[in-house]
Amino acid sequence: MQRSRYCQSLIASVLGIALAACPPTTDPDAGPADATARDAAATEESGRIDSGPCTVDDHGFCIRVPQTRDVPWIDYGGSATTLPVLDVDYVCTLDYQTCHGFVYVQSHATTCEFGCETTVDGAWISIGGSVSTVIASYNWGGNHANDSISVNHDDKVFKYYHSSFGWGWRACQPPDCTQVFQLDGITLIEDGCTMARTLPQVCVRVNEYGSVPPLIDSFEPCDGDPNYRDAGSGD
Repeated sequence: MQRSRYCQSLIASVLGIALAACPPTTDPDAGPADATARDAAATEESGRIDSGPCTVDDHGFCIRVPQTRDVPWIDYGGSATTLPVLDVDYVCTLDYQTCHGFVYVQSHATTCEFGCETTVDGAWISIGGSVSTVIASYNWGGNHANDSISVNHDDKVFKYYHSSFGWGWRACQPPDCTQVFQLDGITLIEDGCTMARTLPQVCVRVNEYGSVPPLIDSFEPCDGDPNYRDAGSGD
């Protein structure tokens, strides 16, 4: 039976060898305190909407408290109104080959109709406790909310997506795997989001109080997933 809460993920250790295994960040000497100052300065300089004070976590990310915003919405009757929508902020693992790190992406909805359009407020990567900004995007995933996160790193695009879809082709948990593309975002290098889930990742959504759930991999096939049902599981 599919668990009712979103999947959480395996706590990934960030070893000293990660700095050698992964391309260096833009500031290899930056630690959590430096990351806090840099993130705050970047937010102020960009003029992006922020929720106020943030708390530095174990990876050096300055975690904000997500806001609920009144977003323009075309309702199911076609009328223009507003819809309260909580910011969508994720912390995910980034495990690929010998590289082990974490990413943090802040986003909020800008308009909603069948699903929502979103914009990214900020995105960061942490490798060995060193934090730097990255280019990222968040896709709501339409009316079914089959969402995805794309992060540029090491001249590649890592797309966090889903390896299982349930009834009505709906995801039942946060992104749990990655597809790796060349920097054009189109040319596929490796699809880790097949049923085999060869590139497992863990993503957890920052809750409304600004707390980050443990990164524990509790992936389960979605109820009604035809792939697992045909294989004799996931019923």
